[in-house]
Amino acid sequence: MLGRPVRRQVSQDGVPFTAKRQADEDRRVEKRAREIRTKRETAGPDEAEAERRLAEVLSRYDLRAVRREDVDGRAAVLLAVSPQPGKRDIEGDKYLRSIAGQVWVDEGESHVVRAELHTTSSIKVGLGVVAKVSEAEARVAFAKAADDTWLQSRIETRGKGRVMLLKGFHVRSTLTYGRFRRFEVETSETPKPSP
Repeated sequence: MLGRPVRRQVSQDGVPFTAKRQADEDRRVEKRAREIRTKRETAGPDEAEAERRLAEVLSRYDLRAVRREDVDGRAAVLLAVSPQPGKRDIEGDKYLRSIAGQVWVDEGESHVVRAELHTTSSIKVGLGVVAKVSEAEARVAFAKAADDTWLQSRIETRGKGRVMLLKGFHVRSTLTYGRFRRFEVETSETPKPSP
């Protein structure tokens, strides 16, 4: 069954949280993990649907092996990613056909270890009236956790555009993840008889 990441913040602007603030953050993370698990259990497993969607998105792109490279001491294959021409009947295709870049796949693990993607043309929301992203790029790195699960370790994003035809924006974000641990959350209910 596919998992879903829950972010747990431990510091802000390089300053570690106080014990009280960290305890509040830990409670928030635990609550969110329970909500996700409950939603997944009531909705049933969606792994087949997720795999179908991934295959649909990948079929949208031309993936071409460029060369072998060393990534963090491991052999990886560099793939050039470019959208295939034409329109596809895929949810979000108008955005997908504006994205290209490169992806590094670990040869031994067959898992993506790094990705660098960027827009090839402007992306408009609401015909450009609501928003227009003129430039965007993302760099994502993955790390292998102790239990052989690959997780995002760093995400860098940058974007430029305008909102509502007037206000321009230029954003840059870096998220770093580490000290990965697996949590198992169990819940139980005992109905009480009505008085």
